[in-house]
Amino acid sequence: MNAPFASTKLILAAAMGALFIGSAGADETSEGELLFKRQCAVCHSVVPGQTLMGPSLAGIVGRPAGAVDGFRYSPAMKEAGFDWTAEDIDAFIESPRKKVHGTNMAYPGERKPERRAAIIDYLSTLKAGD
Repeated sequence: MNAPFASTKLILAAAMGALFIGSAGADETSEGELLFKRQCAVCHSVVPGQTLMGPSLAGIVGRPAGAVDGFRYSPAMKEAGFDWTAEDIDAFIESPRKKVHGTNMAYPGERKPERRAAIIDYLSTLKAGD
């Protein structure tokens, strides 16, 4: 009578172990995505062409600043005159108003370089959706 319960417990323990191992790896690789969701997703989408309060960040790396069609940028962002590199994104995430004087972005900035790097790594995986 205890044999069926023992095998059920064994199967349940194995399944929980697999979930734990799978989620541990996912947590390591998704730090940037988690930070993005906490700090950026309230205003920015990662879906190409979907704007919220801010422009979509899909394909941001290499894109000219102020260039998402249909989004109303501040004059300062329209005239920023650079393409988004990891270095530009880092400087902007650290202090948006220092990087682009006159930006409308209300985000106060992320002071921790390791968090900025994780967000940039995540943004670098997002494609524009050709």
